Amino acid sequence: MIKAESLFDGENPQEFYEHVFRMLQDYLGTRRLKAAAGITGQIIDELDTRGIGQDVIDRIREVFYKCYVARYTQEANDRDEMKKTLNALAYALDRLNREVKL
Repeated sequence: MIKAESLFDGENPQEFYEHVFRMLQDYLGTRRLKAAAGITGQIIDELDTRGIGQDVIDRIREVFYKCYVARYTQEANDRDEMKKTLNALAYALDRLNREVKL
């Protein structure tokens, strides 16, 4: 999270979203015992989501979507959108750490 926050203050939204994407992949892969590289927004429905609230799943999907938009389109990402993404990520990770047992 600290790295993502430091990249948020930078001038490179692509780098920010790339880091957020990889961090979310690694976290979910570790927590759900899957290969991190295989974790994507589309596979979230195939993961074991027992014990994860729908609001957390929705935030995870939102973060993946924002990362895809930043990575695969020329759409500009302003600071407000980056902040929303950072907040959604922080919320999801916090809730996963508190509520979900490995």
